[in-house]
Amino acid sequence: MAIASEVDAVCRLVQHQHYLESVEGAIQGCLDGTFVGRSLVVDIRADYFTVFNALAPRLGEQEPEHVRDIVRFYAYCKSAIDSLRPDGPHADPDDIEPDDLLANFVSLRALLKAMLTLGDSIRQFPGEPIASNFAPWPGQESEERLPLRAATPRSSG
Repeated sequence: MAIASEVDAVCRLVQHQHYLESVEGAIQGCLDGTFVGRSLVVDIRADYFTVFNALAPRLGEQEPEHVRDIVRFYAYCKSAIDSLRPDGPHADPDDIEPDDLLANFVSLRALLKAMLTLGDSIRQFPGEPIASNFAPWPGQESEERLPLRAATPRSSG
């Protein structure tokens, strides 16, 4: 139940911060030539996986298909975070070709969708499933977001 709750919280944050929509907007911008910058950057410094990190040694006590989904979920989350960090491999690549930029965004979109799909499955693991469809929590209507910006070319000076 603890890991399912943490997965639920992470998925809610991804949805609340509109990460998937931002990536889809970047893809559309690449396709129609309006995307400004070379990447998207999310400056995440907190550890959002404290429950998983604490309980990872006990994953073997779970059903194998549950373990598979849980490990995939966290691996996808960590990969998405790494690719969006200001110093990440896709954050501000030099001389990136438009097709490569588009491919990066399409890959990130697939990663985020897979995370949300796995998250929905994991939320069903406990005897009592966690609230369906990532329903908003009280006060979620706020538009506050984590820092998300299009990375612009660095001046060489």
